[in-house]
Amino acid sequence: MPFVSFAQNYEDVMLWRALGHVEAGFYVDVGAFSPDADSVTRAFYERGWRGVNIEPLPHRLAELEARRARDVNLGVVASDHDGTARLHIVGDTGLSTVDTTIAERHRTKGWAISAIDVPQRTLTGLLDAHLAPGQPIHFLKIDVEGHETAVVRGLDLTRYRPWVILIEATHPNSPEETARNWEPFLTAAGYRNIYWDGLNRFYLAAEHENLAPAFSAPPNVFDQFVKTDENAHAQWLQAQVDGLERLLAAERTLNGDLTAQIRQREQTIEALTTELARQAQAAAVALECATQRSLWETLFFRPSGRPKKMLRRLMFHTSGKPRKAFRRLVVHSSGRPRRPFRLWLHSAEYQALRGAVAMAAAPGMAPHLPEPSQDASSLSPAASHLSRRIAARRARQTS
Repeated sequence: MPFVSFAQNYEDVMLWRALGHVEAGFYVDVGAFSPDADSVTRAFYERGWRGVNIEPLPHRLAELEARRARDVNLGVVASDHDGTARLHIVGDTGLSTVDTTIAERHRTKGWAISAIDVPQRTLTGLLDAHLAPGQPIHFLKIDVEGHETAVVRGLDLTRYRPWVILIEATHPNSPEETARNWEPFLTAAGYRNIYWDGLNRFYLAAEHENLAPAFSAPPNVFDQFVKTDENAHAQWLQAQVDGLERLLAAERTLNGDLTAQIRQREQTIEALTTELARQAQAAAVALECATQRSLWETLFFRPSGRPKKMLRRLMFHTSGKPRKAFRRLVVHSSGRPRRPFRLWLHSAEYQALRGAVAMAAAPGMAPHLPEPSQDASSLSPAASHLSRRIAARRARQTS
């Protein structure tokens, strides 16, 4: 997973390069502004760090309290003495300041300015009140719109030794540098300027000089990071890909269901076709037997085609198994039953007997049709028509 940078000028990338080896580290953010927008600490918070956020704007403090449950969030102004400060609010921006001159400069540029009074405390006093004894500060970030010198003067660097101090070092909305106002306090306390990114100066404590190589180059491809807006775009693209994959999976499932339904319907149609062919054959046999019954057939067979008891006992065992006379009197030399017996031998009643002779057609062979009548003149018009149809069908099967 790439490191996602939320900071304005990749400050968090530089800090992570130096401090990423620290597990559950601790930070102090003076002028935190937002838990997300241009935040130097969000990437660290997401990786298990915690700290103290100092932000006097009430609605921004509420956002920090809602999003940073592990952090201590303080709605005060950090300065070099305790008391009350006049905070000039410059719209919904990160330009709010306690410096009256800077506030008036923003007013002349068209910004709407309002003011509120907020508590003011030294940074040393705030840390005394909210840090456990011996708690290390891995980095201190200061961005207070022109009030940086007072914040630095209010921190006792003999008691609290942040490993890295990061300070915004230009006038608000200007590339003009301001480090000369407060840098002497840091260098006198054993800190040296280790990196300048055009907006901020990074200072490294002398006792942590081993971190200096991390500040030898600006953020680059080897840091394997993405900007938060790039990450959001990547997440959007991934969401689109995931959505398309879900649609494809649903379509594959639907196609599979349709294929299964088509296969099932084909099997049903095939079974119905087979059954219709069987019924057509049975109907043709029944019709021929009904229209061409001879005298001896009338005497020895019932209208259903079933042999009368005397003939059944002569030709078949009670189980349905044929007797010796069966082959000679019932079946042609081709193995097909003679016409008077067809209706009975093809009936469900006979085929249900335990010793019944199977009458099904061989695989790939058309079912046998009854022999057509040779004396069509003796038949009724309907029977004559049916006889001709049977003869035509037999001709098609043999061709």
